[in-house]
Amino acid sequence: MILTCPECSTRYTVDAASLGPGGRAVRCTRCRHVWHQLPPLDAPHPVFLDEPDVESVFDAADDFDVGFGDDRHPDLVSMEPIRSEVPVTWLEPSIIIRWLALIVVVGGIVAGGWFGRPQVVALWPAAAMFYAEIGMPVPIPGQGLELQNVRSEQKIEGGTIVLMVEGQVTNVSDAPREVPPVKLVSMTPDHAPVRTWVVPVEPALLGPGESVRFQHVQPDPGPVAEVAVTFEGA
Repeated sequence: MILTCPECSTRYTVDAASLGPGGRAVRCTRCRHVWHQLPPLDAPHPVFLDEPDVESVFDAADDFDVGFGDDRHPDLVSMEPIRSEVPVTWLEPSIIIRWLALIVVVGGIVAGGWFGRPQVVALWPAAAMFYAEIGMPVPIPGQGLELQNVRSEQKIEGGTIVLMVEGQVTNVSDAPREVPPVKLVSMTPDHAPVRTWVVPVEPALLGPGESVRFQHVQPDPGPVAEVAVTFEGA
């Protein structure tokens, strides 16, 4: 016979004959809940020559104390649990918390991939093709902008060699554009990079057709043969 604890749903196997004709007190070994369990309807019953009143049989069988100490239930039926754990349900608090944590983690990854697309592409340029394939192209830094009238020269000021780089950024598109910082890379005659400087440009937003100038003066620039000028992140 299989019994199920009404409190924690742990299932047990019990010998139906041990319950007697009128049932007996049983205890859940997991949660210690005690209840009165009747035998199954098809269980064999003893035959009385002088059949007593039915209520007196149940009254005698129901004489038990709903306590939790073994000394208060010396005749408790021994039960073997079918499962050592309570059956797992999707509504258990621990399962709900785990699902919520998983949803938060996945949502954070998705949100980071959406709002942090420029940062992702900057770290992994190949990701730009993936974003374009799924219809979320990442704007290239400086897109719609043009570097114009860029020049550089070295001169001596106050007995020190300085490198001066200047030019302008023009919005050649038909929409407002954010202006990223300008990156300067000095190189040797063999085109080996020497030093890199990042020059902020103000204002950082240009309307269609607008331009802004930038200039950077670098003392003691080192062995410079030429300077590469680009937008940072491009």
